[in-house]
Amino acid sequence: MPAGAPRKYTDEDISNWAKHVVEWAQREDSLAILGWRAESGINYERVSKWRQTHPEFREAYDRAKEIIGYRREYGGLNGELNPQMVEKRGWMYDQEVLAHKKEMAQLEKQDTKVEVVGLRGGMDKEDKAK
Repeated sequence: MPAGAPRKYTDEDISNWAKHVVEWAQREDSLAILGWRAESGINYERVSKWRQTHPEFREAYDRAKEIIGYRREYGGLNGELNPQMVEKRGWMYDQEVLAHKKEMAQLEKQDTKVEVVGLRGGMDKEDKAK
């Protein structure tokens, strides 16, 4: 393979990576999915592509994130991990948290109102001149 050319992955390779990500997530020291990508040398763009094109990989990757998310939440509740950090990144590991976050953002958009309140008696001549 020429230097710098991207490696071609077969369906079998991707299936093996799907199994690997779940196995990795089951380790007690697996606290962030970024760690798997860093250890495996698989970048975010490739993961994103595989998640779109390979349902088996998407399911495995999502399962790995759930395993990690549970461990992180449990650690935050027990004081083993920083609760603020766990909460800050919770949307990455829990689809319910992500859905809630999106729902709240949508509600905030809908509830944004601009209210113009007039002054009683109108403006002074001084204010009108300005």
